Amino acid sequence: MDKTENKLEQKIKSMQSITELAFQLAGLPSNANLTKFLLKQLEKYTGASLLVYSDYDADKKSLIIKHIEANQKIIELTHKVLGKKILHTVIPVSETIRLQMMEEIVGLRDSIIGITFGTIPYKALDKTIKHLIGVDRYFGIAFVTSGELFGTVVLAMHADQPDPDRNFLISFSHLAAIALHRKKAEDKLSESEIKFEKIFRSSPDVIIISAVKNGEIIEVNDNFSIQTGYSREEFSGKNSLELNLWANPIDHNNYIDILNTQGKIENLEIDFRTKSGEVRHALLSGEIIELHNELHTVSIIRDTTDQKRALQELKLKDQLLELTNQMAKVGGWEFDAETKQGTWTDEVAKIHDLDPSRPTDVALGVSFYHDRYKILIDKAIDEAITLQKPYDLELEMATPITSSKWIRTMGVPIIENGKVVKVRGIFQDITSRKLAELKIENERVRLRTLIETIPDLIWLKDVDGVYLTCNRKFERFFGSKEYEIVGKTDYDFVPKELADSFRMNDREAQKAGKPTSNLEWVTFSDDGHQEFLETIKTPMFDSENKLIGILGIARDITELHQSQEEIKRLHANLERRVEERTAELQVANKELEAFAYTVSHDLRAPLRAINGFTRILSEDFAKELPDEGKQVCSVIIENTLRMGQLIDDLLAFSRVGRSDLNRSLIDMNRIAEVVYQELTTPVQREKIIFNVEPLPLVMADNALVKQVWFNLISNAIKFSSKCENPQITISSFLKDEDLVFTIKDNGSGFGMKYANKLFGVFQRLHSTKEYEGTGVGLAIVHRIIQRHGGTIWAEAEINKGAQFYFTLSNEAKSKVNN
Repeated sequence: MDKTENKLEQKIKSMQSITELAFQLAGLPSNANLTKFLLKQLEKYTGASLLVYSDYDADKKSLIIKHIEANQKIIELTHKVLGKKILHTVIPVSETIRLQMMEEIVGLRDSIIGITFGTIPYKALDKTIKHLIGVDRYFGIAFVTSGELFGTVVLAMHADQPDPDRNFLISFSHLAAIALHRKKAEDKLSESEIKFEKIFRSSPDVIIISAVKNGEIIEVNDNFSIQTGYSREEFSGKNSLELNLWANPIDHNNYIDILNTQGKIENLEIDFRTKSGEVRHALLSGEIIELHNELHTVSIIRDTTDQKRALQELKLKDQLLELTNQMAKVGGWEFDAETKQGTWTDEVAKIHDLDPSRPTDVALGVSFYHDRYKILIDKAIDEAITLQKPYDLELEMATPITSSKWIRTMGVPIIENGKVVKVRGIFQDITSRKLAELKIENERVRLRTLIETIPDLIWLKDVDGVYLTCNRKFERFFGSKEYEIVGKTDYDFVPKELADSFRMNDREAQKAGKPTSNLEWVTFSDDGHQEFLETIKTPMFDSENKLIGILGIARDITELHQSQEEIKRLHANLERRVEERTAELQVANKELEAFAYTVSHDLRAPLRAINGFTRILSEDFAKELPDEGKQVCSVIIENTLRMGQLIDDLLAFSRVGRSDLNRSLIDMNRIAEVVYQELTTPVQREKIIFNVEPLPLVMADNALVKQVWFNLISNAIKFSSKCENPQITISSFLKDEDLVFTIKDNGSGFGMKYANKLFGVFQRLHSTKEYEGTGVGLAIVHRIIQRHGGTIWAEAEINKGAQFYFTLSNEAKSKVNN
């Protein structure tokens, strides 16, 4: 095969690849993964990963492995696993296998061991390559011509590589066999005329030797029968005209005339006819030589039908490619990695608004870009050359005609021997698309800003109830971000019953074809608070009046709703509540008086009797009582005392509710100090850090307020008694318009989940074994504060102390002490 054919074949293959790539690029979506696509194309065009070449020794009937060609990874692996043992390995080939090779020419197996062309005795190589390199199939090519086998090549292919074209491999096997045959014949031409015969018969072209005197065909090579279909018996004793080989007899006359005048001719274009009647195109070369003292014509016919057809197809594809480039405004470019000199297609020059005939280089191409984009393209080109990294960029440029043009450029480094020699790519004008995208993006930003600025909940669903977008206020409703909400429905976030109601309202709006309003309570997932919303759902239609979704806007009207409901409730129930409350209070007061009387007189007498008799039993009969009996008596006495204390506390609690308030101006600092002195001994006061900050004077009932401080300070002393350094602090502060008093200790504290039990009668958060008390003290404090029109609450942590706060009514407030 000469250089012209090689270049033609390479050009055809290259142009077909470029054409195919251009078509696919023109149809790619903008969000396609272009890098992955180009890599797949490169894999497709790369070819085999491993080639093992073997000579065939006809005398020994064996294949001899002569050479291995592979990428660096496989070479290193082969040497590591096998050393070089596989080279020069002799593989016996039976006659059956040889004939099979000659029939098949190209064989396919999933193992190098099972390939048709002999058995390579190194299974480790097959296993290692298959499992570590990823090769899963092998193509064996037999080099056969003139009925002889000259050698084989085994090609190893990756699993993700496409199968090579079988027709190409078959043609390759013929040409390779002929080349081997020719080389061997040339090396030994002087040794034997037989080897000349082999060269003659192994020619890839049709060779005919005929007598000048009558045109009779004297000899032909094997390819004559292959390409014309005539056997040796059929052409014996005949000339080319008698065989009807000439599709146009005028070509025959022209050929003979040139030979007679010039003695030889090269590459005369003719059409010849095969035995089947098929007309094929060929190049005819001939020369008159002398054999055995007679003049003969040696004619060489090279079939160019496939090449001509390929050229026609290439021309058509070039035309289609040009049309595609014009429609898609896309072209190709290439530059040398070292010199930076380049070329580009006419379409790329047109995009730059330059004359296509003008030479180009990297500097010229980069000069068109705006400053910040020039930095990007410079970096991309540098990384393509130094890091072998492809790129895909969308950039803004200015041309001699227009100040702004958007382009998409993709570059792929071309690597030879591990070094980037060229960078090749595609260039496309995307101005129209980019301007449309920027316009849409600007509209989207304005719309997004609008819906985020509105304080209402805003969302959009499609006709199936799937969320398309929402604002931040709506994100709080579901407790999720927009990207987590979009693509889902109400059923993914709220209970089915609530989701059903939302969906029903959507359908009502769709059915009505106009905005509909709903009132509903909803709970926000971010913090659990509730809002009463007025929701307006509006069906959305496209330009063809087709329903595309539902727009929802929900406004918080909780305060308005609550105010209206409260006014209604107050108006409806005020009179009835006053009457009912008055009657309830009267009954309660009577019951409380009766209860207090019963507790004071009827309960104390039995308790005194129980206590007295138990003491007599434990004192007078102590000798007769066992230890368990004495213990029982002690428990009885202790519980009667505790019962008495409960009665006293209950009576005190009762009196708080029934006694009249005697308001006067009282000193809160003095009361707190007096109570603390009454509750503690000198020893306790040395241990406790008691601090009272300046407190204001208040208008309140002195006795009741003293009881409040008595109970609160008593609790603080009791529950901080187990601390090494008990601390009690009393202070006050203004909160809004309320005067708040507070007492804080560093005692045992309590869990806030039980705070609702603090102010109930007989409610305790600690056992009596830990701390004394009946659980009435804080109930009394709560009742007193309520009677003064105030509130009381507490904050605490277990083992970190407690802090109680209380307020009094506005009537009780006075100025804060200086």
